[in-house]
Amino acid sequence: MNGDRSPRCFMKKLAIKSVSHAARWARNLTCRVSWCLNGRPGSAELGFSNSAYASGLYSDAADWLQVALDKFPHDYSLQLRMSRWARYGIVPFEHAKEMLLKIVDNAPPNLARNASIDLLNLCWERAGAAAAVVHLPGTMPWLGSKPAMKLRLAALMHDAGLAEEALELLAEVANEHPRSLRNMGYLELTLAAQKAGFNHLAQARKAAAVAQRLDAGTARLQSLLDTRDVAVVANGRSLKGRSLGSKIDAHRNVMRFNNYATGDVIDLGQRTDIWVRPPFPQYVPWRKFRKQPLLLFTGPNLRHRFSDAVQLLAACPEEYGDIAVVPSSLYAKLFKELEASPSSGILGLALLAEHWGNRVPQTRVFGYSLEDNRENMSIYHHGSVQGDRPSRHNWKAELRLFQNLVETEQQ
Repeated sequence: MNGDRSPRCFMKKLAIKSVSHAARWARNLTCRVSWCLNGRPGSAELGFSNSAYASGLYSDAADWLQVALDKFPHDYSLQLRMSRWARYGIVPFEHAKEMLLKIVDNAPPNLARNASIDLLNLCWERAGAAAAVVHLPGTMPWLGSKPAMKLRLAALMHDAGLAEEALELLAEVANEHPRSLRNMGYLELTLAAQKAGFNHLAQARKAAAVAQRLDAGTARLQSLLDTRDVAVVANGRSLKGRSLGSKIDAHRNVMRFNNYATGDVIDLGQRTDIWVRPPFPQYVPWRKFRKQPLLLFTGPNLRHRFSDAVQLLAACPEEYGDIAVVPSSLYAKLFKELEASPSSGILGLALLAEHWGNRVPQTRVFGYSLEDNRENMSIYHHGSVQGDRPSRHNWKAELRLFQNLVETEQQ
């Protein structure tokens, strides 16, 4: 390996940037004193923001918080709070990234560290590993040297195409903290480490078995989608009383989502050939089927980003057979369009549209009622879920995207 590109040299270059903790604390204290002397500008607006948030008016809460920040732009704790609302689609990704960069460059150490972690995770999730690694020079001084952090950085580098650098960083962890590799669950990093001859990989055998199931499941998914005869059945209440169950089951394949309702055969049908769901059984319990469907797991870049991907996927009961994951490229595309995490229903629809290279015929689309959902409420066929925080999904944007993905009779 070229010495200039070795991970050790790479990491040293990242750490060159000196950080004066004392100067940051002093600057922050000066700003706080000035804020108090000037009558605490923005305090009233912050109160309005908190009240709006408590009332479930999340967009209003963000607007009031922005007004407060305009009056006191050096309150980095408020900037950090607001940047985290990007997770719910309330704050645009680019705006959140801008705030996080400002915090990393100027805030006291504790806030700079939190912002550094948030920045890398947000960019990795929303824009991909290559978009995240460019921020390593500014964030490395704050990330520390704990084994878990080094493993995450190695997974990020590996996903960004810096495979040699990732493995040498992993070697550092293996030398200094060999036990840390025992429970490492980053799937692709574990597979690469196993291939490179690393020891202490307690999850290696599971990772190899998971990879085999995923390879078989991906091929099976392509085969199912190639039929172009797939009914995609969402969990909205628009199917109530319409007796479309037999029409749904007449399709060659039926795609359903998460905790879909059963028992109402007349309205909903009973077949499931593709089950789109998260890998977390505490949210979506496993079910028994007469004929096992293909499990298509959601999760942005599950194979690279999830620190417990091996454990999660290995825990899927063997009786389900082949498994697949939603392609990370589709997640990246939808994140860009929605400015929020896509729902399972929109993921399934977008997957069909992308695979078929065209809009999905309206005759194959059932149960979508996106117009019913609110910022903190999701309405389903069998009831509704009210949350005490914003939904991760941007329902207004999903409704617009839905209209672009589905081919109506007039189009």
